[in-house]
Amino acid sequence: MERGWLVSIVSVTLFVFATTFLVGVVAWQAGTEALPFEIREGLTYGPNERNDLDLFLPKEDGKSLRPAVIVIHERGGAEIRGS
Repeated sequence: MERGWLVSIVSVTLFVFATTFLVGVVAWQAGTEALPFEIREGLTYGPNERNDLDLFLPKEDGKSLRPAVIVIHERGGAEIRGS
């Protein structure tokens, strides 16, 4: 009799975890489709193929003003050493 309860508890727990996972995946996919911007990842610029960037471009028609943020990360710290 105790084994039946244990199997039931484990089955319900697995069902809850599986359902939560599937709902999360569906919500994530729906959320990425509803983003107000397009993502372009790994675009190479400059002479070195290691120079890559990710762009987040608005999906709007471009008739209205929008703020912009540019983030440039220097990996080697050359601007500090002066080289």
